[in-house]
Amino acid sequence: MKNALAQERTRKRFVGIPHKPGRARPFPRFLFCLLLAAASAACAPTLSYQAKQYRALTLPFPVLQASPEDYAGRTVLLGGYFLETTNQDEATVLTVLQAPLDPWNEPGAKDSSQGRFLVRTGEFLDPEIFRKNRKLTVLGRMAGSEARPLGASVYTYPVLEAVDIHLWPRRAYVPVAPYDPYWHPYGHSWGWYFHGW
Repeated sequence: MKNALAQERTRKRFVGIPHKPGRARPFPRFLFCLLLAAASAACAPTLSYQAKQYRALTLPFPVLQASPEDYAGRTVLLGGYFLETTNQDEATVLTVLQAPLDPWNEPGAKDSSQGRFLVRTGEFLDPEIFRKNRKLTVLGRMAGSEARPLGASVYTYPVLEAVDIHLWPRRAYVPVAPYDPYWHPYGHSWGWYFHGW
């Protein structure tokens, strides 16, 4: 009986996933997603620290848009997608499609946008880099609003004076093979097997 138990313990220690020598195992999808999320959150601590330093407001965007003058001089953290970059004599003005921020301060999907806002900065921002549809997160001070034509109507944009602008890197889609724990290089194999002694 003791010998049987010892053999069973030894067998469990040598159980593993089949692997063909010289061939890389499929990379687990969940590990790839985890690494991607870690890379995406690289700037989150800096933005969060600055937001706390400036005591940035986290108001719902519709509230901010309804009465931007009420928050003049207050610091807010907003994010979204570039629509237009306009370099003027003394400033650069960004037109941004707002999108809610996730826990890492990265803008979410465009479909969840609740409006538009303007960002002003004294720095020159190259339109070839700060181009349409790229993501950004802005820490800035509220500077009132500005009415501009938008189609056949006039749209009132909340205006921010930028304290810090973070441009999110573009991401390329990388196909990942599905992870199959029952894959066998020599044909069909279901379940686990011994690697040998």
